[in-house]
Amino acid sequence: MKNKIGLVVTTYNTEKWFKDLYDTIPFDRLGKVIIVNGGNQYKGQYSHANNWIQHATNRGAAQSRIDGIKFLQEQGIEHIFVIEDDMLIKRNDIFEQYINASLETGIKYFCFCSNAQGTGIPNQRTPSEVVEYTNTKIAFYREMNNEFTYHHASIFEQIGYYDPNFKHLWDVEFVYRVLTSDKFGCGFRYFPDLINSDELIKNHPESINNSRTNSNNKRDHELSDYLNLFHDKHRYRVQQIPILEKKEFINKLRQLYKNK
Repeated sequence: MKNKIGLVVTTYNTEKWFKDLYDTIPFDRLGKVIIVNGGNQYKGQYSHANNWIQHATNRGAAQSRIDGIKFLQEQGIEHIFVIEDDMLIKRNDIFEQYINASLETGIKYFCFCSNAQGTGIPNQRTPSEVVEYTNTKIAFYREMNNEFTYHHASIFEQIGYYDPNFKHLWDVEFVYRVLTSDKFGCGFRYFPDLINSDELIKNHPESINNSRTNSNNKRDHELSDYLNLFHDKHRYRVQQIPILEKKEFINKLRQLYKNK
């Protein structure tokens, strides 16, 4: 399976965090790793990371991911993970755990709940739903994050990529298309993660209250344009997207399981 697993690492002007993440990546359990740097070139030597994409100018979060994903697709990677530079991997079998959960459940997209609003604190999470399968439990949250995500390659083949027209909300717009699709969806605001994900990965402690995170204050002022763009594209305000009733949500999960 190793040769079918790939990881995109996106980074931007935070070499220390990148180095800390790099030191936790189990390269021997991955077929391909691609680093996409949207900022200044780094000075360190990273002997295990042989594949780099260095943007001459900042092309944005969505395009960084697109470039990395396309590289992995060209290498025949089936299981595509994307991680940001302010994360730390805690267990070497993290990739296998997400893949095995996908194979058992038929869910082909997962996102680590991280510090998204309303998900609770690590090891004391507050999912809106928990669904138990034979060998795994999946937690579903009302809010999402994009810092660590899993995608089966078929998602990009059939749904497409992130929309680079979105400077902000690019992740929300993409996941909306995935989770409302007939083939991959279980309903928007049912964001799936492994029940034990806090044992596998965590946010870098220095990143949570760092100035780069706080720069999201600027993002808040710019959001209205992208909320309008989302509405023009999908005919919904993000806050007004309907949430499926539990019965319909379970039926969607059964369909994913049936078609796995």
